[in-house]
Amino acid sequence: MTKLPCFLLVIIFLVSVGMMACGSSGNNPSVESTTPGNGEVGIDLLAPLSITFDEDITLVDSQGIFISGGATGVSASLEADNRTITITHDPFLEANEYWWGLPEENIQDIDGNTNSSYTWSFTTMKVGAPIVGGTTPENGAADIDLFAPVSITFNEDITLLDTEGVFIGGGATGISASLEDDNRTITIAHDPFVESEEYWWGINAEAIQDAEENPNAKYSWSFTTMKVGEPSVVNTTPDRGASDVALDISVSATFNESITPGPNFDDILIWNDLQAYASGVTVSMHENTLTVNFTHSDFTKLTTYYPEIPAGSVQDGAGNLNEYYQWEFTTTEVGSPEVVSIVPVSYETGIDVFAPLSITFDEDIFLYDRKGIFISGGITGVSATLENDNRTITITHDTLQESTEYWWGISEGSVWDDDRNINIDYTWSFITQ
Repeated sequence: MTKLPCFLLVIIFLVSVGMMACGSSGNNPSVESTTPGNGEVGIDLLAPLSITFDEDITLVDSQGIFISGGATGVSASLEADNRTITITHDPFLEANEYWWGLPEENIQDIDGNTNSSYTWSFTTMKVGAPIVGGTTPENGAADIDLFAPVSITFNEDITLLDTEGVFIGGGATGISASLEDDNRTITIAHDPFVESEEYWWGINAEAIQDAEENPNAKYSWSFTTMKVGEPSVVNTTPDRGASDVALDISVSATFNESITPGPNFDDILIWNDLQAYASGVTVSMHENTLTVNFTHSDFTKLTTYYPEIPAGSVQDGAGNLNEYYQWEFTTTEVGSPEVVSIVPVSYETGIDVFAPLSITFDEDIFLYDRKGIFISGGITGVSATLENDNRTITITHDTLQESTEYWWGISEGSVWDDDRNINIDYTWSFITQ
């Protein structure tokens, strides 16, 4: 093996040291490309920005990356390639010049080398008047649901100046326009449409404007609603088959479309399992409503009730009449103790002057106030006793007068049930023999 001269070994050593020194000092990460390019014009208002470097980097300070010119919502993040920084933002203003970039030492490579500062510019596109980018429903659409949402979406952020400038014709009611959180979509609420009806809808000129105060042009579209058929019940209160229903429950039936009273509207009723009509029932509805409302006196507890809507009770905008509908529910056992029988019955005549009186309730009770049980006419010796069945109160008394009418009863709060519900007032009469 040939030995190298000493002076060559020295030279090789010095060169190696120099190369190591160069490797350790390294080069700053350099920008390979930007999107958009420097000085580019016609940039979309929603275009993301990006910076790509020539080596893997770490984003040291995401807050240092900037877009001047009033840009808001600026946020920078490093992509999975570890070389590209993407910058998102709120929509730019149209026809506006922006300066953007990053200061020095904002990023570094794996050797700790940091970047120099960079600044670029671009100019956004001229948008002009806000343009409709889409509608729901589409123009000329058919078979649209009666509850379908209606909306208009524009190509840029807008301000809604005139809510009444957003319209749905054809007799639609309950129209209300609002701008969604995206600042581009106007949603139009409405009452249910009429079936098989063509509606013209749109937005009048100058009802909105963009950030540069460019107003919109007038737009109008049309759609046709679906054929529904006769109005039908889609929901009830209480539910069909419900139990433990409160005695003062608000009863209602909701239909699948707007309704008005039909020829048999006055025949709507509620009856119970004894084939008796519920007391105090009245039925009402408002114009362009979906719901028939029942009001009533308090129901009897532990009783099944049947609200009934006869055929032809209501009709829709096309004149279609409903079919017969009935549902049932059962009331709760909770409520005031109720009298189910008395001896003698009210208005009975020929009563023996020594006959005891009695009151029987529909549930177990406590006799809380004996003085609340009374017989009019100055009768003495009145005494009330609760029998062993815990439901019947027997009332004894001194001798009554012959051929005399007496009023008798029990005052409110004289008895309680297990849940401390109290009785209501009851009064009856009889005539002695």
